Amino acid sequence: MKAEIFPYLAIGLAKFFEKQDRRHPYPDPLRYSLNHMALAMSSNYPKTIEGLLFLFEKPLNGWWPGDLPEGFDANMPLLEDG
Repeated sequence: MKAEIFPYLAIGLAKFFEKQDRRHPYPDPLRYSLNHMALAMSSNYPKTIEGLLFLFEKPLNGWWPGDLPEGFDANMPLLEDG
């Protein structure tokens, strides 16, 4: 998966947490990035949004299925404490 997908995930997560109601529809950048992740991760892709959020609390180098943008620390998670 290309590094260009990662910013969509970061922006989509930010928009997701801005919403009061975190149900569907998810923000477009988040949906776009999650679709790419699902294809790249195949059977390792979490089945629920809670599973995804749990995954996002782990360091990126353990689960991100592609390249990261230059300068981004792969030892850091996307989320901390939910």
